[in-house]
Amino acid sequence: MKKFIFRGACFAAIALILLSVLNLLYVRTNGYKSLDGTYKFRTVPDGINVMNLGSSHGEFGLDYGGIDTVTGFNFGLRGQSHYFDLQVLKEYGSKLAEGCVVLIPVSCVSLLQGIDPDQRILYYRVLAHGSIPDHDAVEYIRFRLLPILTASFNARYLIKDREDVDPDLFACPGADEEFYIYNALYYYGLFEDLKKECAGSGYSVGILGEMIAFCRDNGFKPVLITTPFTNHYNYWYTADDYSEFYAAIACLTEEYGVPYLDYSHDPRFGERLDLFGDSDHLNPAGRKMFTQILLADLGITHDAARDETGACSTGKPAARNPGPETDYPSSYLSGAFRGAT
Repeated sequence: MKKFIFRGACFAAIALILLSVLNLLYVRTNGYKSLDGTYKFRTVPDGINVMNLGSSHGEFGLDYGGIDTVTGFNFGLRGQSHYFDLQVLKEYGSKLAEGCVVLIPVSCVSLLQGIDPDQRILYYRVLAHGSIPDHDAVEYIRFRLLPILTASFNARYLIKDREDVDPDLFACPGADEEFYIYNALYYYGLFEDLKKECAGSGYSVGILGEMIAFCRDNGFKPVLITTPFTNHYNYWYTADDYSEFYAAIACLTEEYGVPYLDYSHDPRFGERLDLFGDSDHLNPAGRKMFTQILLADLGITHDAARDETGACSTGKPAARNPGPETDYPSSYLSGAFRGAT
C-alpha cells in the first residue's frame, strides 16, 4: 500500500513538473502575449504622470509612445466596464506619480455596461484575487497560475509561435467606405441590445463618482473624455440616445468640478477614415494624432501642429463638440508635469 501511495505521489509530482514547464514555455510565447491585451500589465512603469482607463475606446484610442516629456501608460482593455476601471485604478495607484492625470473615457455605451461574467475572467491576470467579483480559487489557478490549462487551440503556439506580439485589433484602415458604414450599423445594433438589457446609467455614474473621488483623495487629477468617432458611427445615434448620457456627464462635472473633453464629433477625425481601424476605433496613426491633440488641449505638451489661434495644421478649428461645457482653471494640471517642456 505504501509503495502504491509513493508511486502515485511520484507520478503526480512528475506530472505537475511537466505541466509547470509547459506552462512556463506557453506564457513566454508571442501568441499568449497577444491573446487579449493583458500582457502589458506585467510592464507597468513607476512614476506614471498621465494614464488612461477605458474599454476598447481607451485601449485603441491613446498612444504615449514617442512623447518624451511624459511617462504615460494605457490601462484600457477591450470590454472594460467602469467597475473594472475603478479596480484597475486602485490596483495600480501606487504606480502613479503625485498629480498624475487620469483620463477616463466615457460614451453612451460605457454608461450602460455592467460586469460581464465572461469578461471578468481576464482580470485574474490583471488584478489581485480579491478584487474580482465572485472570485474562485480554481479559476485563479486556471487563468492566473497555470493558463496552459485553458489554452485549448492556442497551445499550438508551443509548436509554432507568432513572429511578434501583436494585440492590435485595429492596426489598419478598413477596406473601403462600405466597411465603415456596415460596421457602424453593427455597433449601433449592439448598443440597442444593451439598452434593452440595461436598467440605465445610474450604476456606472456612481462608479465614475467613486473613481473621481479616489483620484482626488490620492492626489491624482481625473479628466473625462470621449474619443473621436467617424461620422458613419455618429450617424445612427439620435438626440434621445445622447440626452441621458450628456445629462449624466453634466451631473458629474457639476458635482465634482471635473473637466470633460468631448471629441466624438471632432471634424478633424470624423471624415478621416484613414485614421480609423473601424467606425469608432482609431488605428495607430489616429491614436498618435489624437494623443498629441488631447495632451496639448490639457496643457501637458505643446502640439506643433497648432498655430497661435489653436487651429490644427488642417486649418480646421480645435473646437469642442456638442455636450456639456466645463471650464476649469489652467492650474488644474499644474504639478503633474514639473520640468516638462
